[in-house]
Parts: sequence; structure tokens; C-alpha cells
Amino acid sequence: MLHHLPTLLATPPRRRHNHHALILNRDGALLVIGTTHQTGLVLPGGPAEENELPHHAARRHTDTQTGLVLPLRKILATDHTPTRLLPEALHLVHWGGRLSPAQESTVARHRPPHTVTAVHWLHRAQLADNMQPDHHRRTTHALDALTRGAHLPLLLHGTPAEQPRNARKPRTDTRGFRFWQVSPDSSRRSPPASAPPHPAPHPGRAGRRPASRDRSDSAG
Repeated sequence: MLHHLPTLLATPPRRRHNHHALILNRDGALLVIGTTHQTGLVLPGGPAEENELPHHAARRHTDTQTGLVLPLRKILATDHTPTRLLPEALHLVHWGGRLSPAQESTVARHRPPHTVTAVHWLHRAQLADNMQPDHHRRTTHALDALTRGAHLPLLLHGTPAEQPRNARKPRTDTRGFRFWQVSPDSSRRSPPASAPPHPAPHPGRAGRRPASRDRSDSAG
């Protein structure tokens, strides 16, 4: 139990956390939407609810607005906006990936809620004329990070937020957060140089072929 918390921790400032998804199609165009409460086009996304995990918030909004369910495991950019008409906010741009033809069809068929007024695919040269300056700058920096291959892994308590391919069974910590313990990738291990390529034959079975090969030969 914590005692004598500093004032900043006991009464933290009101701060919004917004999560957006940067999604490309096969032609390199960017998926953007129009909403009833924002001027200009924006990336799919929205604010997180209390205790909602970052990638869950981005996934929830992206699913609702576009019909896409994406993993969103990497962060391309973070952006802080100070208090103005709204409380200060931290914006995270998640990498949504490059869509397959089937996923593009999902976007075309999806019926978004009434708060989404438009869904468009725009190339980078078109963004400045269709986005507010702050949204345009944020998106441009995220695209630059993607081009450079620079991104941040999304971590929870220092472990990947989503299950990697070489992860063991998921565990839950004392606060109820699920995480995966990553084990070494055994598929990349090579046998020691001194190890024989096949087991040595049994002393009393010299000249006999292994049973597995007998079965494979008879099957052929």
C-alpha cells in the first residue's frame, strides 16, 4: 500500500488519451474519416475509456468506424496537445498495417455510426488540403516513422501487449493484467556441431533400418 503520495499523484491532472490507427491500402493511400465533431478528415480512432488498454481503445474505435479488426501492436508517433477548448491530451498513432483486398472490401461494405460522416482513401500529397494542421503534422510524422522502419512496441508492465509467436501460455498478474512470457525461439536453434545427424544404431540391430523409414518406404 502506498503512503504519503505527492500531490501530483494523489490528484493527477485531467488528461485525455486518444488512440488513432494509420492504415494503408495496396496503393499506399491512407484511410481517413470525417466525423460530426471534428473539422477536416482525421485518422480512425478516439479517446480511451477509464482503465481501457491503449490498443483496445484504438481497436474498438477502428472496428466501429471502419469495420476492421486489427492487431495494432506498434506505435508510430505520440503527440501532446495542451489545454485549449479541451483538456490536454496525449495522442498515440498505432500502425494498422497494409490491407488485403478482402479487408478493403470490408471497409467498403461497412456501415459506420452516424458520427462518421465520410470514409476516404487519400494519398500523402492530399492530406494537407483535407486535414487540420495538427492532425496533418501528426500523420506526416507517423508516415515518416513508418518509412524509416522506426516504431515503438506496445508494452504492458514491460511485456508485449499482444501475444508474440514464441510466447508461452498467458499469465495474469496480481492487478488482473494479462501478459505473455516470451520464451526463446527454438525454431532458430541449430544442433551442436558435434551431434550426429541421426541416432546411432542399437548394437544388436546393426544393418536394420529405423522403423520410421520402414513405414515411409512401405507407404510409398
